Amino acid sequence: MLDTPTTLAVLGAALIHAGWNASLKSRGEPLLESALMHLWLLPFALMMLAGLPAPDSFTLACVLVSALVHGVYFQVLAAAYQHADFSITYPILRGSAPALTAVGAIVWMHEYPALQGWLGVSMICGGVVAMGLLATRHQKPADSARPNDEKPEPAVIRRAIGWALCTALTIVAYTLIDSAGVRSAPQAWMYMVWLTIAQALVLGAVVLIRSRQTFVAYALSRGPRPLLTGLALILSYGIALWAMTRAPVAAVAALRETSIVFALLIARIFLGERPGAWRWFAAAVIAAGVIVLRTA
Repeated sequence: MLDTPTTLAVLGAALIHAGWNASLKSRGEPLLESALMHLWLLPFALMMLAGLPAPDSFTLACVLVSALVHGVYFQVLAAAYQHADFSITYPILRGSAPALTAVGAIVWMHEYPALQGWLGVSMICGGVVAMGLLATRHQKPADSARPNDEKPEPAVIRRAIGWALCTALTIVAYTLIDSAGVRSAPQAWMYMVWLTIAQALVLGAVVLIRSRQTFVAYALSRGPRPLLTGLALILSYGIALWAMTRAPVAAVAALRETSIVFALLIARIFLGERPGAWRWFAAAVIAAGVIVLRTA
């Protein structure tokens, strides 16, 4: 199902993905940061555009629709990160997406995983979703001023889960759209260039319409630092798109969600969160799912 180079590339993309999401979570304004890192990428993408052929009508439609979906994605992602810890929201939003993507790939692209492939997908999805849902018992909401030993309010946790699941739906939508678009493009990296330009324009328009003065002040305070996060974003997603031209969409989407294992380490080491032993067990289930998926 997945050859060794593709597997290693997607695992590397998963690590990068967890890294840039952790960086986004650590910022006080994740939506503004998302727009800023895309706008920093815009001039570089425009320079690359000069030597590229124009996309055909189908590819262009995929780029435009995907950019709009990504605009919604970054807004709901920002909302999810504002309501709960990184080690809670990230597993839920990333873990529920592959199963939904697999169903979408069957309906739209007629890709039917083998039984072992389904087992690997199920193990990965089950591990990451359980990691997030079980963690809500110990989560202290980001906007709460209560003592650490006090249980979170159920309404806050439900709101965080709701935003995470909404984010997962947008992930499914853009994954299916981009998998079709990248396969119709001459090269995967060309599609990524076109998509980067469209995303920058959409997100830039969103933040300028919603909070222009706040965004300008935030951009001046951040300087060029978001460029590094933006480069990590396009590298991570570009690798995933390339992998979708070589392997079934459902398998790539599931393997990419191993980023939650890396996110767990990042949350513990860099963000000061303390996952319990049971969450590490869930990570082991994910790793086992990767092995099953790789050998399918």
